[in-house]
Amino acid sequence: MLGFGPFQVDAHRRELLHSGQQIAVQAKLFDTLVFLLDRRDRVVEKQELLEHIWPNVHVEESSLYQTVSALRKILGCGKNGERHRHDTRPRLPVRGPDCSRRPLRRRTA
Repeated sequence: MLGFGPFQVDAHRRELLHSGQQIAVQAKLFDTLVFLLDRRDRVVEKQELLEHIWPNVHVEESSLYQTVSALRKILGCGKNGERHRHDTRPRLPVRGPDCSRRPLRRRTA
C-alpha cells in the first residue's frame, strides 16, 4: 500500500482510501493514479500516459485532461493549490500525484 497526504492506495485491491475511508474511483482514474504513483520520481509524458491507460485505442488529449481533472477533484487538488499543490500544466508533461508535497510512504497491510 502506498500513502501520500491523507490518502492510501492499494493497487492490488484497487482501493483508494482517504483517512481510512474508501473512495469510489472509476477504473481509468484508478489506473491513471497508480501509473503516476509508480512513476512519481519522474515526469510522465502525456503520450506515455495515453499509451498505457488507453492501449491500442485512439483517444483525444481531452480524455487525458478530463481524467487528470477528475483525479484532482478526488484528491482535492485545486488548480490554484487551494487544498493541495499539484504540479500539472496543460500541454506539458504530467508530474504527480504529489498533492501534499510530502514523501510517498509504503505501508504494510
